[in-house]
Amino acid sequence: MNNLEKLLGQNTEKSLVKGEWFNIRWTPDLATGEKLNIGVGFVENGRVHSRLLSYFERVKCLYGERGIYHAELVTSIVGESLRQNKKSSPIPQIAYDNSGYAQGFSVDEVLTSLFEQTVPLQKKIRVPGNAKRFNSVNTDKLYTCLVDELKIKAALQFEEFVPADSSIFIKDNLGSHELFVPFRDNKNLVGGLASTVYSNVQRIELNLLKAARDVESAVKLGKGNKASVFILMPGDEIEKLNREQIMSIENTLDKFDWHMNKQGVSVGGHTSVSGLADEICSWANVA
Repeated sequence: MNNLEKLLGQNTEKSLVKGEWFNIRWTPDLATGEKLNIGVGFVENGRVHSRLLSYFERVKCLYGERGIYHAELVTSIVGESLRQNKKSSPIPQIAYDNSGYAQGFSVDEVLTSLFEQTVPLQKKIRVPGNAKRFNSVNTDKLYTCLVDELKIKAALQFEEFVPADSSIFIKDNLGSHELFVPFRDNKNLVGGLASTVYSNVQRIELNLLKAARDVESAVKLGKGNKASVFILMPGDEIEKLNREQIMSIENTLDKFDWHMNKQGVSVGGHTSVSGLADEICSWANVA
């Protein structure tokens, strides 16, 4: 019995993801020095994963509309830096507070737990009991969840098409440009990613536009010729929207699919992370 317990313990130990984690702290006004936790980072096997603030209503309560603009800008800058696997702060207003060791059964589980415990700004302001709250999923969270799924589904082939650096960075006379193409093998495969799980159609259009631009640019730069954009779709969440919103979102997705096919880029979509991971594995010819 002791041997069995020991064996089971070893199997559980092997299945855990482990690494160092840190809080991402923002100083809105360097003169006052006040710091706000706006995210968490987790370094696992050399990969930097992060979860950043995406709900800014509490920032608005503190700093007004201007505060939302600055918070969105800062999270965008930090997100780009972390996608390059950089472990140092990109700007003076941001500090990485190394907080120690963390482990869990998936990267998403670790990030979610740390984020919920240390980033109170993300807690939603209460709405009336009869109001239906739409639960959005941003692309960074989607990517983290997909990495967890693909590690299981692709197994030993995982690193063949999911590089540690989720973006390609191109420098020219106009500066540095980030192309978020997290699924690629530096031979033929070039895959982009976008979440469309939003109630705001403008946000959906922006995500799709960026994904299309990044994949098309990567193909033009010779990074691959088997191109695709993978999108997470709303699923049951869409039932919380009115008919006009639903039709607008569906039309946007149809137009995107048509445009990408005209450009020779396939579109893979699903309403679940697991289903989308299956689409990606099929595209990458995972055995």
